[in-house]
Amino acid sequence: MRLLIFLFFFNYSYSQENSNLLSLMSSERDVTVMNFFKDIKLINSHSVEFVENKVLHFIIQHRFGPLESEAKNLWGLDESDIRFGLTYGLRDNLNIGFGRSSYDDILDFFIKKNISKQNKIPFNSAFVGSVFFNQFNSADQSSQDFIFADQFSCSAQILIARKFNKKITLQVMPTVVWYNKIFYNVLGKPQNDYTNYSIGSGTRFMLTKSTAINVEYYYQITSSYNNNNISIGFDIETGGHVFQFHFSNTNWMIEKGYINRMYV
Repeated sequence: MRLLIFLFFFNYSYSQENSNLLSLMSSERDVTVMNFFKDIKLINSHSVEFVENKVLHFIIQHRFGPLESEAKNLWGLDESDIRFGLTYGLRDNLNIGFGRSSYDDILDFFIKKNISKQNKIPFNSAFVGSVFFNQFNSADQSSQDFIFADQFSCSAQILIARKFNKKITLQVMPTVVWYNKIFYNVLGKPQNDYTNYSIGSGTRFMLTKSTAINVEYYYQITSSYNNNNISIGFDIETGGHVFQFHFSNTNWMIEKGYINRMYV
């Protein structure tokens, strides 16, 4: 089991009880449901929440080591990988983002667009498209097996979420990840095909107005060499910040890794 702790979200928060006068005047069937999750991340995955128009959202993610290392490694706290990310609201329902992960030295770029709102239909939905680029140095580039195109991969997701009441939200995430390079495990067997299909699911259960428990799970449809990803998290909202403490069985923080590659 891997430990993900201290996800720090900056300049972006919602209040569970927020509503506006217009929604109060509208009929129940025309009211758009809001506040599905505490932030734009469920745990590892994107949620159907968006950064508001012209707002810049800054995120710092830390992923620590395995709990089974026990006290010798301070239950994983001696190890740390980090991802910095920025998300900008081009519109209320259109975000773009950029991030850099220390694990495997990867840059990621994404666009996120709302598709539907939960008012006249029973769910919110959004599309997320991401591109990942492996950074390299001159020594890597001079290697005989170096191919520039192999440094790119990408993913596409549809996020479908329903808020059942103030406490419970469910999200489903059909996902496809494309690689330009096939990875091999220690036995020399291919770790992934070029195209991998998976389906994720996640839920949020509110404990209080400012705290929630999240669970996230990905089932790999086409890749059989890795365990399915599972993560459990605890959200704490404090004014303009959301702190998220997570346990996960992967040390990746981007889709190309935590869904299919896990530990390679």
